[in-house]
Amino acid sequence: MSIINTQASDKIRELTNKEKINFEYKSLEQIDFNDSNLPKQVKNRINYWIEDIIDSLIIEYSHLQTKRIIDLLKNDDKIIKQYIALVFIFFLKEININISKNEAINISDFIIQEVINSLKNIEVNEV
Repeated sequence: MSIINTQASDKIRELTNKEKINFEYKSLEQIDFNDSNLPKQVKNRINYWIEDIIDSLIIEYSHLQTKRIIDLLKNDDKIIKQYIALVFIFFLKEININISKNEAINISDFIIQEVINSLKNIEVNEV
């Protein structure tokens, strides 16, 4: 939720010693999502969101709930994939960018894979 809840992002970034995000972008007209020519501010905000997701999972990696989320991402990501896609759709809608649900699902797949890849190192170190 940190992409649409600045306070959540600020808290995650504070706990991981990262700068808070200042995101003020909004398209003046409705535009369609196109990842090849998204405004740089929007791309950066999406990248920070991915960082926030990863960081929120590794802050307390030993926590049972965190491990459960990781297991869901690896084995049964359907609900999480839908959730991330819907949050992403909402975020873009708020800044006047339209995206289809299928495109949002594809982005969600990418985000989940990035999170899983980042967490593999942590699992290896924990063992």
